[in-house]
Amino acid sequence: MDANNEPCVKRRIPDATMGLRTYTHIEIECGHQCVDDDCNMNHHSKQPSEALLDYRMFSQMRYRQCGLVVDGIWGEANLVFPFAVYEAKKSVETWEQAEDQIFHAFQVYLAMLDDLARDPIDVTRYQSKENTRCQLFGFTSCGPVWNVYGASNNFNTCVSFV
Repeated sequence: MDANNEPCVKRRIPDATMGLRTYTHIEIECGHQCVDDDCNMNHHSKQPSEALLDYRMFSQMRYRQCGLVVDGIWGEANLVFPFAVYEAKKSVETWEQAEDQIFHAFQVYLAMLDDLARDPIDVTRYQSKENTRCQLFGFTSCGPVWNVYGASNNFNTCVSFV
């Protein structure tokens, strides 16, 4: 509700999201750049995959009524597979706000993970039995106080625990 007690939609984006992201053409062409001059390792296995090119992910959202939602922010195609979120507040008094934002992110990201786990041919089924329970982690810091959360999708409800 806004200041006039009217329903409104607010944009809530966590301070940080950790997960698998898409790549640009430049990142694919340049590949993994090792910054250690003394490194003798072969970094070929660390090269970005062309399957995660940003334009490919974005093109899957062309028909929004049946396309794949690949990011917590509608219309974006940067985040593909989230596994943790972080929200920070300056004081302990705002802990409930940080927790609300983390829980909102849990709902959005768990829905994304659930979509990824489903069989693309028959979305009423999962790709495997293990895919039915997605898991996500969350961190909040409010002043000097930190909380760590775990969340899972259990019977279409977001279950979280500290």
